[in-house]
Amino acid sequence: MSEIERLQSPFGRLAWDERLKWWESGEIAIPLFGGETTRISLDAEQDDFLAPFSPDVLLAANSFLALTSGARAEIEPHVWQEYVDMREVVAEEDCPVIAPDQLWNNVQLNSVAIGRRHKDGLVYVSIECNCEWEIEHALQLVLQGGSRWVRVSDYSGHYTEGDAYARDELDAWMSDPRAKLPVRSREDVLARHGMYKRGKR
Repeated sequence: MSEIERLQSPFGRLAWDERLKWWESGEIAIPLFGGETTRISLDAEQDDFLAPFSPDVLLAANSFLALTSGARAEIEPHVWQEYVDMREVVAEEDCPVIAPDQLWNNVQLNSVAIGRRHKDGLVYVSIECNCEWEIEHALQLVLQGGSRWVRVSDYSGHYTEGDAYARDELDAWMSDPRAKLPVRSREDVLARHGMYKRGKR
């Protein structure tokens, strides 16, 4: 990481990562994860992700940093469904037994990235977590505008299920700004939209 090119951001000083081609913060505490620390990267392909930052980038950043760990309660059923899905497709000995009240104890914050989705032009905050039940693909949590949960899944880098599966109908619920992220099993998503069912691995 270059020590020459730096700029100020809502996350403090950013440094340019030449290898990954993005701006990255230093280690900062994330209130959503009880103060766990990580680095935050910003999309370098968008001009308004450089100082001066556009208002919606600033709003998403500040909204995300304002979330406390209580905001995870809304997606706890979704994370639990991810765990249940994984137990159904792997050998039981390869997936730990986790009690519902211990779910978040088995999730560790890894990284945070902020970018703009080309399809709707909105800013999204993508959170990558390590989790004990899915070592290979990890866990992805996505916030639209830094405050609205829109995806909980294994990590693919996509901001929405519709993007991940190239099925716009999976994102139809998002057109209502009051709508909440539906809890859907992976098998339900695949079967309902005519895609293959995920089999045993």
